[in-house]
Amino acid sequence: MLLYLALGFFLLALLGVGGYFATRPSIEDSPLPPMADGLPTPENRRAEHLLSQLRTHLNSDECIEAWVYGTYEGESIDRRAVLVVTAERILAYAAKLSGYEQESIPLRRVASVRHSTGINETLEIARGRGSVAIDYIGDGDAQQFHQRVQSLLA
Repeated sequence: MLLYLALGFFLLALLGVGGYFATRPSIEDSPLPPMADGLPTPENRRAEHLLSQLRTHLNSDECIEAWVYGTYEGESIDRRAVLVVTAERILAYAAKLSGYEQESIPLRRVASVRHSTGINETLEIARGRGSVAIDYIGDGDAQQFHQRVQSLLA
């Protein structure tokens, strides 16, 4: 037992105070693609975390133009996710226990976008081979998302 304790102190001393984890670059330190002006800031900590992770997967010239957070039902994802629109594509991003899932839909493949409200606010994106939806929207602006996709499709 004392041997393990001594080994632990030796490793801490070897790594220095904070060690590897203190010098590791964070997501906030890396240059990220910007978000467009006038977008709502996330009220949900989970949505904020997913947005910051998703921004690292965007191309350097892409800008988030609108976003929503809710339950995404797509080809490969069926979980709480953030859905963003850029000038080039719609991107769904969900975290898993280890890693993430993402689904990208180029805007040229989007046929239409439908927004419905009521007890459950829903966005449905129709494309050539089926549709994907995000419902139970808990954060973001679904109306702004719908209007932005409509303007990009026009």
